[in-house]
Amino acid sequence: MKKRLLFIAPDYYGFNEVIFSGIKKYTDFDSVMAISATNERYQYKNFYERAENFFSKTFLRKNLKNQKKREHLIRQMNQLDYYDYILVNRPDLLDQEMYDIVQKKGKKKIVVFWDSFSKIGGQKETIPYYDLAFSFDTDDCKNYNLKKISNFYFNEDLYSKNPIHDIVFLGTFDKRFDDLTKIINNMNQKDIDIKCFIYHPSDFSIDQQIEKNIVKLPNILPFNESYRVNEKGSVLLDLAHENQSGLSFRPFDALGSEKKLITTNKAIKNYDFYNSNNIFVIEDINNIEIPSYFFTTPYEKVDEQILEKYSFKNWINTILDL
Repeated sequence: MKKRLLFIAPDYYGFNEVIFSGIKKYTDFDSVMAISATNERYQYKNFYERAENFFSKTFLRKNLKNQKKREHLIRQMNQLDYYDYILVNRPDLLDQEMYDIVQKKGKKKIVVFWDSFSKIGGQKETIPYYDLAFSFDTDDCKNYNLKKISNFYFNEDLYSKNPIHDIVFLGTFDKRFDDLTKIINNMNQKDIDIKCFIYHPSDFSIDQQIEKNIVKLPNILPFNESYRVNEKGSVLLDLAHENQSGLSFRPFDALGSEKKLITTNKAIKNYDFYNSNNIFVIEDINNIEIPSYFFTTPYEKVDEQILEKYSFKNWINTILDL
C-alpha cells in the first residue's frame, strides 16, 4: 500500500526544491506535498494595510507582514490531510501552534538539522517532537543522541569534463574570507590559477593583489546550479565554518564529480572516501604547503559501494527509513 508524505522546509535558494524533487524521484509515495516554512507570499490588500505595516515596523517594532505570513501558513497547515510521514527542515522556524498541528497531521515525524545547534539557536528544543532526528554535525549527534547523516552529491552527470581553472571556490563573504585570502596569495605565488565566486548582499572591498581572483556574485547561486561554478575547476576548495564538526556539501560535490579537493576541514580524514591523492587537508592556514604533484597526478576513482553510500538516492532512503 502506497503512502503519503508532507515536506515542510524554508525556501532557501532552491534547496527545498532539490529535496522535494529527490523524494518524488527516489520513492514510491502515492502523494508528496511540500509547503514553505518561511517565504509564504503575502500581498497587501490595499494601501492602508501597507501603511499599517510600515507604522508597526517603524514605531512598534512589529512586522505585520510576517504575522500575516504566519497566519497564512497555519491556515494552510490546518487544511492538510493526514500523512504517513512528515519531514521537516529548520524546525526552529515553527512555533508551538504549528507543532500542535504537525502532531495531529502526521504519523511518523522526521527532522533533518542542516546546521549545527551552536550556529542556529532554537533547534535542540524541537527534538522531542520527532520520531527520527538527523544531523550532519558529529558533535550534535553525540551530545543529543541524533542519527548521523552526511550530506550527499547530485547533478554529477551534468559536470563538464573541460575545466578552465586549476581551483575554484564558491561561497559567501564571511569570516572565512581572511583564510581564503591567504590561500589565494599562496596559489598566486605558485602560478596556480584559482578563481573564487563570492556572494555578499552588498559590495565588499578586495585587496588589489587578489582582485583578479574574485568574481562577485550579485545573488546566491541556486542550490541546484552550484555545479555551474564547480565544473569550472579541476580542484574544488572547501573552507570549513567555525563551530562545524561535519562536512559541508563541497566535499560531496567533489566526490560525485570525481574532482580533487582542498579543504581546511580536518574531520574529512575520518571518512571512508578520504584519499590523500584526491584530498589535501590544510593543517595550518599560515603555512600552506600543497605539493605540486597533487595538481598533476590523476584522480583515483572511489569504490562504487562508497559512492552509492553518499548518493542523493541513498540519502533520501536513509532519512525516510525506507
